[in-house]
Amino acid sequence: MNRTGIVAIWVLAAAIFCPGGARADDKSKFVWRNCSPENATGTLIDVVVKDCDTEKCALVRNENATLTITFKSNVLSKSVRARVQGELFTYKQPFPLPNPTACEEVGLTCPLQPDTTYVYTNTIFVKPSYPRVTVDIYWELKDDQGKDLFCAVIPAHIVPERRK
Repeated sequence: MNRTGIVAIWVLAAAIFCPGGARADDKSKFVWRNCSPENATGTLIDVVVKDCDTEKCALVRNENATLTITFKSNVLSKSVRARVQGELFTYKQPFPLPNPTACEEVGLTCPLQPDTTYVYTNTIFVKPSYPRVTVDIYWELKDDQGKDLFCAVIPAHIVPERRK
């Protein structure tokens, strides 16, 4: 596997899912950070990674990982695209999602309306071949003008598959 393939694997692992926030309504140690720019066209409200109760979310090889993000749109947007990058040793590598069009493929209703809260959910498969690495996931949704609705940083690491 070449360097690009290895980096893409790290970033895919990152795809699973500034001031930040811990989940206030439970005892989870998971803490996400808000990396939205000042001119973001939305407001990040909450980030949940299914079955994550540690500071860094464990992404289990050979299993699905599900991410749910609650945000408020401050603009009318006819379309929404997801962009994911993984940061490893200060190097960010984009990862092309299999379903980047949020309105058509992951359940957002477009056009987004101003002052409306939305829930975005995406699930990806963590391949058994992914290396065991720790990575910061930068997950962004972009409006129809290419501006960030929000940016969330999700600390994660790839762990071996569960024994059956």
